Amino acid sequence: MQDYEWIDHTGDMGIRIVAPDVKTLFFKAAQGMFSVMAEPKGPLIDALRRKHTFNLQEQDLDSLMILWLSELLSVSECEHLFFVDFEITHFSFTEICAVAWGIERQHFHYLREVKAVTYHDFHVDQKNGEYRAEIIFDL
Repeated sequence: MQDYEWIDHTGDMGIRIVAPDVKTLFFKAAQGMFSVMAEPKGPLIDALRRKHTFNLQEQDLDSLMILWLSELLSVSECEHLFFVDFEITHFSFTEICAVAWGIERQHFHYLREVKAVTYHDFHVDQKNGEYRAEIIFDL
């Protein structure tokens, strides 16, 4: 079973994520966004991985999630790669420091273009000891 599920939404696509803590929620959100965009053509063991560092701050958790995913998307577009692994080195409800490793797009089947991460129907909450998020992407 995947750590996220897709949400049908007219003209857009979304993901719903459940995680035991906020740091894991951010990790899974990044994985989920890139799974909406592409899938590997085969094993990625020999593919060259390019490392990018992210140090982001925002005023609240919701804004930080949108910024995190938007920055990943922006670098992915500019560098022509898809991110496949993430390490969150520091996290608070207003700051994330992370490393992401990307692989050139030629190693993937392109599924769809994600143009932006939206605030539409976006939310992060905690319920029964788990964190949950719903994120809609503009296609």
